[in-house]
Amino acid sequence: MGDVGQDIDGYFYTENDILCKLIQGDSRWIKQCFTQNPRLIPQNSVCGLSFLSIACRLGDIATVKLLIENNAQCNVNAFDKNGFTPLHYAVLGNHLEVMSLMLNYGAKVNIQNDEGHSPLHLAIIKNYINLVKPLLEAAGDSVKVCIRNTDDTQAGIFQVCMRKTQCRKPMPYTPLKDGNNTNLLDLACDSNNVDMVKLLLKFCVVKMGYDTALHLACCVGHIKSVKLILQSEQDSNVVRNNGFTALHIACDKGFTDIADLLIRYKSDINMVSTSGDTALHIACSKKFVDVVKLLVKFDADVNIVNSHGYTALHIACDKECTDIANFLIQSKSDINMVSASGYTALHIACNKGFTDIVDLLIQSGADINKKDKYNESSLHCAVLRQHQDIVKLILSQAEVEFDIRNTHDQTPFLQAVSKGNLEIMQMLVLKGADLDAINKDGDNCLHIALREKMFHSESKHLEILDEISCQLKEDRLSSVVVAGYLAKQGANFYHKNKNNTTPLDIIKNSDLKSRLELYLVKVYECYVCGDNQVSIKFHPCRHRIICEECCSNIKIKKCSQCKQTVIRKTRFDGSEFKTVNPPQEFKNKQLSDELICTICMEHRWDMVFDCGHTTCKKCGEVLDKCHMCRQHIKKKIMIH
Repeated sequence: MGDVGQDIDGYFYTENDILCKLIQGDSRWIKQCFTQNPRLIPQNSVCGLSFLSIACRLGDIATVKLLIENNAQCNVNAFDKNGFTPLHYAVLGNHLEVMSLMLNYGAKVNIQNDEGHSPLHLAIIKNYINLVKPLLEAAGDSVKVCIRNTDDTQAGIFQVCMRKTQCRKPMPYTPLKDGNNTNLLDLACDSNNVDMVKLLLKFCVVKMGYDTALHLACCVGHIKSVKLILQSEQDSNVVRNNGFTALHIACDKGFTDIADLLIRYKSDINMVSTSGDTALHIACSKKFVDVVKLLVKFDADVNIVNSHGYTALHIACDKECTDIANFLIQSKSDINMVSASGYTALHIACNKGFTDIVDLLIQSGADINKKDKYNESSLHCAVLRQHQDIVKLILSQAEVEFDIRNTHDQTPFLQAVSKGNLEIMQMLVLKGADLDAINKDGDNCLHIALREKMFHSESKHLEILDEISCQLKEDRLSSVVVAGYLAKQGANFYHKNKNNTTPLDIIKNSDLKSRLELYLVKVYECYVCGDNQVSIKFHPCRHRIICEECCSNIKIKKCSQCKQTVIRKTRFDGSEFKTVNPPQEFKNKQLSDELICTICMEHRWDMVFDCGHTTCKKCGEVLDKCHMCRQHIKKKIMIH
């Protein structure tokens, strides 16, 4: 051992001398050495440890301060032969003041030794809870408490929690491993130190705004911490300021195992938050199927409503989670329960355009005619949002009511016209929608159609639009051509709204108006006589093909346009029309179409005109023109 300096009495001193004085705590002697010649003080002692590390281990704060302040070569973050820094030794010795001093001099909190332990790890392993808090505070957001990013890069618990990610799947719990494959929370849990766990979590609680360590343990998915806290008789039903319990949080994050643990520790499964949400509402909103099944298994009430009047089924349908919706229906969820707005689950699915959900609900017995607070059915919702597949699905149901009026007196048909959706409009026309329906302003479908510029969504080519387009010399999908089509189906161009305006009055182009009026003469011509305008509407098909005079003289059983049986007849004003002295009914109901009179659709034809067309005697006697080709009849031949 060589001499390194000379003491105050003139004797030479060695490294052993310094080490002995350091162990003895003789800071006065060491200070005198520094005063004499600080550059002669070596970095490390004979044992391979720096004198600073030894001073930290012994807790000699005066010497620590002296070594740092009087030796420019002193590195507070230098590793010794074991990979320890002076801060590690201060922690190992449980010397709070020395540790705090080292932190003030820039010692690194997260620096790791050869075993992967940081000073914070050592404090937790040693159960030095008095050291953990200042270490956490010194580390701030850089501390690595329990998880890493999904891309395997290290991330502190604060950054991960504060992302407030809206992932549909729970963030995987992957511990940030040190040299012993442990993390801070695991270390605290393994030592069964609940106070240490709470301290670690409490530091995160302050950052996150959570009210208890239990809440945050559930948030980050650390089941060991959750279990340890629950075993310490922590109330599992304590709530945050938003009314969330630990169970709400676990369900919100999708941690099924933690939710199961909380339930077994008597968490109230039906407790509601300030917004009225149960854990089941939350699990449905995040689409966590396994969590939903767990909650229902433990008797969660599937029909509790939140502040919006939504049940879990409403939410599952809103989130398009067919599996959860089906499971809830099988679990006796009320399929027709209405929300605060009067929405059923079917209304919600129709609004969102979720065809599979709509199909599931209908097959499960949902009431397709149930109305919301605006008096709108699910068909209104589908039409308004122009979900064609859903409209088709609803109209295929035998029990559908397609002329329900909402609070604005709009039927689904009027809504389809207002949206300019030709496909949906056509579906409703073919289904037999009321073409005479009027809204609160007295507008019928033609008023509404003519205010549109162009129609759209023609999935199948309608040849009749080509014919009307040629006659009116307008684009086939223009509003006036579509209005002409509706007129041909029976819509009334002469109806006046509350402003005393007819659909014709809306057309300002005089040439177009003239062409349309000429077209309407043919459209509204009586199918039988060809002289008068049609004035009688058949029900239920609602077609207008005959005038009142002809209808008085001929008993018509079926509509010649759609072949439906005529149940009743009305005039334009809606009054009932009854045939005076109707002719005797015929008994034979099984005549083939080739032998049936094409006017009354009841009797066998027995009269042939010179043009070759036929009718029965009853119908043919009143005709001057052929009802088929409009030629004047010169000869009527009876066939016996």
